[in-house]
Amino acid sequence: MTTASPAAATPPPANAQQAGLWFIHETDPQCSAYHIVFGAEVTADAALGHRTEEILRDLMAEHDALRVCFQPGENGPAQRVQESVPLDIRHTDARGTDPKTLRDRVRTDTRAPFDLSRPPLWRIHLYRTAERTWVFAAVLHHAAADFWSLALLIGEVRARLEGTQGQFTLDGGAFASYAEQQRTFLSGGKAAALVADEAARLADAPPGLDLYGDRPGPPAPTYEGGSTPFALSAEATDTVRELARDSAATPYMVLLSAYFVLLSRLSGQSDVLVGTPTSGRLQRQYRDALGNFVNTVVVRGEVEETATYREVLASVRARVLEAMRAQELPFPWLVRELAPPRDPSRTPLYQAGFAWDRLPFLTDMDAFFLLDPDRTAELAVAGATLRPYPVPQQEGQTDLWVEMGGERDGAFAGVLRYNTDLFEPGTARDLAAAFVATVESLVRQPDAPLHSLARGDERQSARLAAPAGSRRVAVVVSAALGDMNAMISGWEALKSRGWNRVPPLTVPMSMGNGSAAAVALLVNARAGVHATVNACSSGTQALATAAELIRRGEADVVVAGGTEAPLHPLVLASFGSMRALSKRLDDPASASRPYDADRDGMVLGEGSGILVLESEEHARERGARIYAELAGVGSSSDAYDMVQPDPAGAGTARAIRDSLADAGARPEEVVHLNANGTATLPGDAAEGHGIRAVFGDAGRGPAVSANKSMTGHSLGAAGAIESIATVLSLHHGIVPPTRNFTRLGEHLSVDIVHGSPRKLEGERNVAVKNSAGFGGHNVALTFRGVPARRHP
Repeated sequence: MTTASPAAATPPPANAQQAGLWFIHETDPQCSAYHIVFGAEVTADAALGHRTEEILRDLMAEHDALRVCFQPGENGPAQRVQESVPLDIRHTDARGTDPKTLRDRVRTDTRAPFDLSRPPLWRIHLYRTAERTWVFAAVLHHAAADFWSLALLIGEVRARLEGTQGQFTLDGGAFASYAEQQRTFLSGGKAAALVADEAARLADAPPGLDLYGDRPGPPAPTYEGGSTPFALSAEATDTVRELARDSAATPYMVLLSAYFVLLSRLSGQSDVLVGTPTSGRLQRQYRDALGNFVNTVVVRGEVEETATYREVLASVRARVLEAMRAQELPFPWLVRELAPPRDPSRTPLYQAGFAWDRLPFLTDMDAFFLLDPDRTAELAVAGATLRPYPVPQQEGQTDLWVEMGGERDGAFAGVLRYNTDLFEPGTARDLAAAFVATVESLVRQPDAPLHSLARGDERQSARLAAPAGSRRVAVVVSAALGDMNAMISGWEALKSRGWNRVPPLTVPMSMGNGSAAAVALLVNARAGVHATVNACSSGTQALATAAELIRRGEADVVVAGGTEAPLHPLVLASFGSMRALSKRLDDPASASRPYDADRDGMVLGEGSGILVLESEEHARERGARIYAELAGVGSSSDAYDMVQPDPAGAGTARAIRDSLADAGARPEEVVHLNANGTATLPGDAAEGHGIRAVFGDAGRGPAVSANKSMTGHSLGAAGAIESIATVLSLHHGIVPPTRNFTRLGEHLSVDIVHGSPRKLEGERNVAVKNSAGFGGHNVALTFRGVPARRHP
């Protein structure tokens, strides 16, 4: 049964939840993470399909909610309803298509994006697989409808096909009054009081949930995801229900508590935030309404391994009830009001979700809402036979999302959705299995301390022990200057606008350890964060320090390198004043000329280079691709001048010899040397003399390349960038040429690779990276190529 929508005099505003989804669509129009999909295989006469199409056309005409779209308005997106909208039914003849290919096609088609400015925001994909058999998939954009609305429509279509009275009286216009009512509520005192309570409840919450995926997350969400189904045992399901009754809780609370334990173990955090959706239909008038009313609340859980599961459950129960008091506050609006610290790579406030979706009607269709249903399930509707055809959906909204509520063979079943930017499918399956193991372990012994309980099999235990391993990750990232732009911008703000207009992070962003600290936050390094400042050899020294951390057993993995952004007028003026810069302003492409007889100074550049160093055993254990071995480090000081190097190159020679000795290598084994090569007259001369002192004349020494001819001099980042080039030269067996080189400078005798790349021949597989910096800092690294047999 249905009631027609009243005509709207003016376009109603979008509610706050819809506005949030509209914003995501505006930033990523290809996003399909908010598509709701229902799929089934049906065997029927074609006439039934025609009748179904007529019913859908009638419903479209009757209900504004099915003809709605969104367009920009003065105060955000507005909902607009078109008078007439044609059905969007897409037919495909899939007869002869193998099942896997068809499933891939359905998945791809249901992910095709909507244009939120053009209705309808729902469509039907129909695939004919046999004379009387079709697969169909209904797709709705969450901005226009929620799961409850989908179920209402399924029930109504089914009732009309069977000629029976529908259980609900559909209301296709209530969405407009809901948006207006919400706007009025949010401007009132009750909403303000709830926001204050939420601010207190979420105060000092952790800035994010680090789940240690297979790779670091991207700088901004891509909303790419995957799904893996899971199920509890029937015995564990009965125990969950029993524990819920004994604790005056619900199965949802019992399972959410276990999820908190899992997330705490995965992250190493005791304070965890989880988003959980609510229907948003708090008033009876919206029970039969079509549209999107769903809202998300944030539950804050506290997990201590010394506590019992029963104690955790009691705490989570109280915290769920506390969070539900604010369910009238739409989540996007609440985020704006609270203004928490934002990281564009994360969803705000929570990165993991837990949903309990269980319809109180359509109970004979429960199997149709599972990702892994009973393959024998079927349902008779109006002379047709329907079978479940599950389609993965709503993936990639968060890092992890568990959805439960359905049952299979008397046991709770669910799906774990995961972000594929972070997790591989195999890891996701491990996590789903770890969740099942966690639930079954906890409900079996609810009065034992958490730390005393088994964490599943050996593989699952290793997964849940991963955060401890994260404390064995260190960071060494260096910069010669720090963020000069931040300091100078702060100074200019102070002069022009006063002390209270200086950005509060001016000092932290300007400090030399700022980059290292930022990387440590990104990778959650717990074994230490270091920033070595050795002028232009800082990046190389960072790698030397990283190697020592691993050798001393202080870390298993070190993220190391250098970064620099020195292109500011003040920095350029300073180098110009000391006559260190090239004057070839008429031909900048040829200005950087390391070791060339006509060199006249360096060219500044910007950039960063980061390498991952780890013990060979650790790398092989995790299946890493090994590019080279950092076999030796050496350093020295000229003790000669603040700017000028020792002209004899004695410091350079000492650093290279010490590096080779540390690696157990002889000079004649070195096939390639990546030079500091700044293109200054005294710098290249001193380095060249040092190289000659170690290796002899050009005919006997290694192939030398100077990357600054191509990249410019990025100061503290240069050594790390050029170390990457050195490693890749060994890995690929080829040395890049030095650009702008025509003839060797006077009194120099080094074998400069120029004109074209040089292939490395023979069995030698040792390379050296040399760096030098103001103040007489000399650092050399010795790398060995790794034979293919040593690759994992």
